[in-house]
Amino acid sequence: HIWVATRANGVVRVHGEQVFVVDQRHGLPELPVYGILEDHAARLWLSSPGGLFAVSLQELDAVTQGKQARVDPLPFLDDDGLRTVQFQNVGFPSAWRDPNGHLWFPSVRGLVEVRPKALENPQPPRVLTGDTRTLGRAHEIRFTSNRLQATDRVEFRYRLSGWQPEWIPLGRQRSLRLDSLSPGDHVVEIAARLPGSTWGAPVSVLIHQPPRWFETGWFYALCLAALLALLWTFYKWRVSHVRARFSLVAAERNRIGREWHDTLLAGFSAISWQLESALKALEDRPEAASHSIQLAGKMVSHYRNEARRVIWDLRHAGAEHEGLANAIERSLREIVRDENIERSIEVEGDPGGISAELAQGVLRICQEAALNASRHADAKRIEVRLQIGKHQVQARIADDGKGFDPAGIEPGHFGVAIMKERAARFGGSVHVESAPGAGTTVVAELPLAQEARA
Repeated sequence: HIWVATRANGVVRVHGEQVFVVDQRHGLPELPVYGILEDHAARLWLSSPGGLFAVSLQELDAVTQGKQARVDPLPFLDDDGLRTVQFQNVGFPSAWRDPNGHLWFPSVRGLVEVRPKALENPQPPRVLTGDTRTLGRAHEIRFTSNRLQATDRVEFRYRLSGWQPEWIPLGRQRSLRLDSLSPGDHVVEIAARLPGSTWGAPVSVLIHQPPRWFETGWFYALCLAALLALLWTFYKWRVSHVRARFSLVAAERNRIGREWHDTLLAGFSAISWQLESALKALEDRPEAASHSIQLAGKMVSHYRNEARRVIWDLRHAGAEHEGLANAIERSLREIVRDENIERSIEVEGDPGGISAELAQGVLRICQEAALNASRHADAKRIEVRLQIGKHQVQARIADDGKGFDPAGIEPGHFGVAIMKERAARFGGSVHVESAPGAGTTVVAELPLAQEARA
């Protein structure tokens, strides 16, 4: 290769018929080049009106081959011992290398001798640290070097010991700012060198980063305690929820047991008593025996219907789940399914405050009254009206059937008696208003303050 100094800017590489210009676009100073020499370390030395510059031939070749964008020239100015930075552009030769490898360049104030070997392996500069300022969570370290000549050519680098395995270059910057360090003590290592030489021994700077309030041990302990309290609360809630569900199941089982005991078992006992009476009177009083058997048959029919109703209620949601008004509507729909009977329901007040057991009792009374109107009164319309006050619940079931005499209920009809028994269980009462041909009205009044059994 032939390297040619130009009086314009930069140098030119000539290789065969190929010419390539390296100038300020590639990192060289924007100055004309007066002299050009190569030293033993494969560096080109360029003299100019602005000083001496040494450029690596390896970098120049990389730029001309497109492998590298810019070169990094090493400048030598008056801080390096030059009397002047202005070199001559007249005379021949414009630069000369003697047999010892020393380089000679003419300047406006005499000859300049450069000994390239003396530049190899110079003593690296030592880092001198200044004050460290802390503002919030930011830390700023100020430093410099012990070099008094050409101080602006010293390069620096740093790393956080234990956190950053690789060094981070700082260039010629003489301050370092660190933000958002983790809590604890950190060691910052800073090293310096001259361009192209080896790095000196690093200097360590200790920085203490205090923890924020949410990074302290007591905060972690508080979070752990809160988590344990939350888990304990969830456990207690879960146990309470399971117990509540178990209580509901137990209450439903008790209600079913009472239902069977108060209706079916009592009915079976009455049927058994009637049959025993019939057996005793069978020989001496055949008519009385026949009457007892007929009465037992009616009782069997009645309590068979009761058993069906209990079983049917077990297969459907109770009043406490679907609401009292909806439960009554559903019961009336089932009762008059095969009958051409109109029905209506009117509710005054909020049924949400009624307990599940009391709501079940009101539902049973309404069912019984509607069933009697459908089967015995030949009714065409059944009206149910609920009035829910502060102290009692009143259920009024009226029909337009043929009516009857409440004082002359025939044996074998147990509907009125069962309704009165249900109301009495909650401390209430049932009144029947009826007359032959005038329809029937059943009024049940049950107090809200005495929902427990009497």
